[in-house]
Amino acid sequence: MKAKYTILLIAFGFCLGYVGEQMRLMHWQGWNIISLMATILKVVGVLWFAFKILSYDGFRRFMEK
Repeated sequence: MKAKYTILLIAFGFCLGYVGEQMRLMHWQGWNIISLMATILKVVGVLWFAFKILSYDGFRRFMEK
């Protein structure tokens, strides 16, 4: 997976979180499941992005300077 897809995954998680919070404010059913999915998407996206950064050779060379 490319780094741009991890950023899109995080952005989709934030959009889904916004929808879940709007559903919560309007007292609709199912908001907790959508908010949970949004949180999972954000966490997976951030962890995958951190993995991509740490495994990049340029980052290693930068940290060794």
